[in-house]
Amino acid sequence: MPDFRIRNEYLELVKVISEKNKISQDEVVETALAMFFKMYFSRFDMYPELEIARRESEYQEMEPEQIREKINNEKTVVAAAIAEAERLGLL
Repeated sequence: MPDFRIRNEYLELVKVISEKNKISQDEVVETALAMFFKMYFSRFDMYPELEIARRESEYQEMEPEQIREKINNEKTVVAAAIAEAERLGLL
């Protein structure tokens, strides 16, 4: 991992954002990096990498209960598709 040399002005901004939003400084930096990656990958048409960044941040932005609900909904959709394929004799 590279040794980041962040200017003091940026470090102060990270502290302000962290305190104002009552989140850790690590979360502030991680969010900033995620946003940068999304912009960068989009700008240079790096779509597989952009999809990874989107998928990763999607779960970070959701509350645990929302993640559980989304996973359960996806399981339900898959189960319904399997049942329909079996009904049609495809499986």
